Amino acid sequence: MAARIRGVGEALAVVAAAAGLVVTVLGQVPSPAFGRARAGDWFGLVPNWRFFAPNPAQHDFSVYVRPVRPVGEPEAPWTRPRVVAERRLHHSVWFPGRRADKGLFDLCSDFLPLLDGDRPERIETRPVFRVLRAWVVADLLAAGADRTPHQLALVRFAGADDTIEPEVLFVSSPFAVEPDTAITPDREERP
Repeated sequence: MAARIRGVGEALAVVAAAAGLVVTVLGQVPSPAFGRARAGDWFGLVPNWRFFAPNPAQHDFSVYVRPVRPVGEPEAPWTRPRVVAERRLHHSVWFPGRRADKGLFDLCSDFLPLLDGDRPERIETRPVFRVLRAWVVADLLAAGADRTPHQLALVRFAGADDTIEPEVLFVSSPFAVEPDTAITPDREERP
């Protein structure tokens, strides 16, 4: 009899653990329909792991640059000053190079609201654009690019989904490739 009770207890424990796992997994889905999985959790026993990405990104950003050619010459092709490293297995544990990509993503996310609300001629005077331009200039100088004026283009794409066409969000006016391009005011503004 005791063995039978122990067997029933073990079966109940397995069912409870399986139910807890299912409720935990369903509770992570960012849909109101799956919020019911957590509705009966009065004591907060079901973990919520969505704090890592409460609003997960659905797009990536990339910055392209090109040197400005004189009138009459063919335009230079757009290139990426910094290419995202291909993922390797050890990147699941340690990938410090991804921090630069995350920084660019955050910078572009801060830049996007300017495109909707600000006048186009003022966008390039905003600090967030100047930081983006400084990032591009630093990469160009590190790569040994010539000091001719360049343009940058901000492109949004769907990450690994190649079926969605990239969208060009912004193309800058030409800017000088100098170390202090984004740190000091434009030449006309200097006293």
